[in-house]
Amino acid sequence: MSVIIYPNIEGTCYYEDALYLETTGSPGSAKIFCPSYNDYENASDPKWFKDCKLLHGARYKAVKNILYISDAIKSDNGYYTCQFTYHHGGRAFPVTATTPFRITDSFLLTYPKVLYPKDGDVIEVEIGSPAQLLCKAWLGHGKQDIAISFWEIDEANDSNRFVTSNKSYMVPGEGQFAEAELSITEVREEDLSLTFRCVLANDLEFETTEVTLVPKGAGEDSTGGFRKTMRV
Repeated sequence: MSVIIYPNIEGTCYYEDALYLETTGSPGSAKIFCPSYNDYENASDPKWFKDCKLLHGARYKAVKNILYISDAIKSDNGYYTCQFTYHHGGRAFPVTATTPFRITDSFLLTYPKVLYPKDGDVIEVEIGSPAQLLCKAWLGHGKQDIAISFWEIDEANDSNRFVTSNKSYMVPGEGQFAEAELSITEVREEDLSLTFRCVLANDLEFETTEVTLVPKGAGEDSTGGFRKTMRV
């Protein structure tokens, strides 16, 4: 792999003679890959820019080296730059890669459909016992190039207690499905304050669903009724 170093020019994040091939997307949603990202070991998560301006907002979701754009329209056309850092020889090196993006007039693809859990579900668990959180989505009728499913946990870094796995598979006559499982070896009191987020994606779009945990028997609300809960 060869590396070309360009001089830094204020206000410029790419050079016309260093652009990657154009990426196209469909109206409604789109995805852009970070070029060359997989060529670097121990690379940081990319930051994304459009026409050299940092992207913000709920319409944009970065999943690994892919940028998803929800409700994409032709005003989203432009130059998209991913910026990340990799380490070599004890030094950190910034890397940028830019690809033009254009919305075409092709047909809309199928959005992934989360089957369970529903967003906002409350899951009953027993403190001190193991628990399994399952997440499943239908990705579409045909086989997808992208079939992503995983759990994110806010403010949790105990990899010994939280074990994740995922898979995707085809069902004849129904389409492709993706599943993610989060195994908690021992539920602790502090887990009740965490948000557990399942991320699912196909060729067109990403979807997320969030759940929280409560102790078993704590599903009753202040009116004497019961909140929507799931038992594991």
